[in-house]
Amino acid sequence: MLSMLEYSTTHFYNHILKMHIEKMKKIKKGEFYATSITIKNNEIENVFYLFFSQSILQEIASILIPGEDLSENDWQDLTKECTNQIIGCMKKLLNDAQGKDEYKLGIPKYLGKTDPSSIKLNEFLVYKLDDHYFKIGFNNYE
Repeated sequence: MLSMLEYSTTHFYNHILKMHIEKMKKIKKGEFYATSITIKNNEIENVFYLFFSQSILQEIASILIPGEDLSENDWQDLTKECTNQIIGCMKKLLNDAQGKDEYKLGIPKYLGKTDPSSIKLNEFLVYKLDDHYFKIGFNNYE
């Protein structure tokens, strides 16, 4: 599952946004915009958590909606849209690998501004673009 998550993340940043992120081991401390979203398969639920620094969101916004002066609600919407793009790609990969449409995607939830270390994750990845950070991970529930 982690390899598909890594592929979906790098696909979004490197191929769609043309931003070249670098894999890291640790994330810079601070306040991040956080979202969660689920992928369900029968009785198994995977809850994904994504943490965006404001500076990485500014880089994304400059590509997707250049020249816009964003409000706080716009930043929240942007985090949810990025979440849909990354985890939606992963859901498609999972369904393609199974040859069935067994995986169902939930609706992203905005969790507010938080420290990424406040949520314990089974597995996670950290990325950096210049001095801008992004963390993504998940927990499994049966």
